[in-house]
Amino acid sequence: MKEITKIVWSHYGGVTIMNPSRRTYLNRRALASLFMLFSFTLLLPSGIILHHFASASFQPTQYLLMTVHNTAAIIFVSSAVSHVVFNWKTISKYMLSKAARWMMFKRGLVISAAGVAGLIALTTSHVFHLN
Repeated sequence: MKEITKIVWSHYGGVTIMNPSRRTYLNRRALASLFMLFSFTLLLPSGIILHHFASASFQPTQYLLMTVHNTAAIIFVSSAVSHVVFNWKTISKYMLSKAARWMMFKRGLVISAAGVAGLIALTTSHVFHLN
């Protein structure tokens, strides 16, 4: 990892002072999480707006929103994969510690999987409605 300058914020009586003299390393896990957060904040509203204007004719604004949405989606997915890779050791230890007690989660897993499948089936059933 490269060494970078970290801006340290010090609070003195309600006044925030920036001190760039300290050096530290960049935290990859935090960076991946922040990329996910900020790309999601673009992904959600652009997707809603695109869905709202889906029946309109193709316009430059729609093309711009589609580009923002697709770019944010690529950043979100790649940062999610990076987040899992960077946290793999922690995730695997957690899953192995819970493996002995997986029967406790079996009922909740079945209920949540059935609930998600049912909700998706309900919301997509309008596609198959015949006149």
